[in-house]
Amino acid sequence: MPRIISQNRFCQEALEAHNKYRGLHDAQKLEFSAELTAQALEWVEQLAEIGYLKYRNARWYNEPIGENILRAKTLYLSGDECTDEWYKEEGDYKYDGVFKPSTGHFTQMVWKETRKVGFAYAQTIDGYFYVVANYFPAGNFKYEFDKNVSKPSGLKNLAQSFFPEPLSSPNLSRKIEQRKENDPRMEPRMEPRMEPRIEPRMEPRGLPINVARGLDKTQDQKIPPTVHSNDSLQKFINEAIGAHNFYRKKHGSEPLIHNHEISAIAQNYANFLAKKGNLVHSSNKYRDEKLGENLYFSFDSRSSVLFGEKPTKEWYDEISQYKYKDYQPGTGHFTQVIWKSSREIGLGLAKAMDGSFYVVANYYPTGNMIGKFSENVKRPFY
Repeated sequence: MPRIISQNRFCQEALEAHNKYRGLHDAQKLEFSAELTAQALEWVEQLAEIGYLKYRNARWYNEPIGENILRAKTLYLSGDECTDEWYKEEGDYKYDGVFKPSTGHFTQMVWKETRKVGFAYAQTIDGYFYVVANYFPAGNFKYEFDKNVSKPSGLKNLAQSFFPEPLSSPNLSRKIEQRKENDPRMEPRMEPRMEPRIEPRMEPRGLPINVARGLDKTQDQKIPPTVHSNDSLQKFINEAIGAHNFYRKKHGSEPLIHNHEISAIAQNYANFLAKKGNLVHSSNKYRDEKLGENLYFSFDSRSSVLFGEKPTKEWYDEISQYKYKDYQPGTGHFTQVIWKSSREIGLGLAKAMDGSFYVVANYYPTGNMIGKFSENVKRPFY
């Protein structure tokens, strides 16, 4: 069923409402995650198809994802109205450090250790509205409620004070349903992996960046870049491809398929860049054809990990500058990410001796072909 409002607007409403409520409970603001949103969208569409609420017990980085779900007999609920429904449980919570299925949506919303969130909704032709919110790291862990769910600083009637007027029509007749019985939230506690604060740096095609950072260049060339384990590299590749396909779906492009041969090519070049300390495009080919290529560089002395969705998001964010005409400088990463004719992708990741990361993404067939932009780069559908 066609959506009456964009997923982006719904996510923004829900994120802002979550963060207002979290502020009342001394929890820091959540960061929007494209990967969690992609998982939420996949699951909410399945819920709309089966016609009832069910938890997914999904995982990210092999760790549990927190989940709030909702179904309403209504044409539409805004993102903040859905958040209001979950937060209403605050009135029943005793702040006694004990998990209760009847208040699990509220406690997950304000759980202090949660840092990322993604939202999605779906509608059905028979008038039901489904919502899924995914949280990472997950909340609602036994014995950890006291330190993660704080009282709201003595304020009362919080939902009414923040949102006195609903955004959608107050005349809509709604029956709100939230899954509370047999709530499978009490997973064994696992240490969460937090996405580091990385200061990304990207440069347009052909412009070198000197990243030797004062090191002796002769010494630099003798020390090879860090070799990532197969598991960590594959995880990075899976994250990056998942983020690519999330964005491509928004523009009507088919999902990319991982090509291991192209990844080997990309990895060799990422190692080369990390060794040389310059970010310059390659002449990589596959089946005697030039590969499309996006490059990424980041440095953060506090971090030893780079997650695959990070460079993909930085590339995609160039959408704000694109005018949907033809090639425009400063937008080539974005247009290659969603280029319709590209079908396969390979990625390489290398870490230089100074701790900086180099990422190479190669695409086949290549994108950014002059005269082909109108048929390969479509405006987002939602």
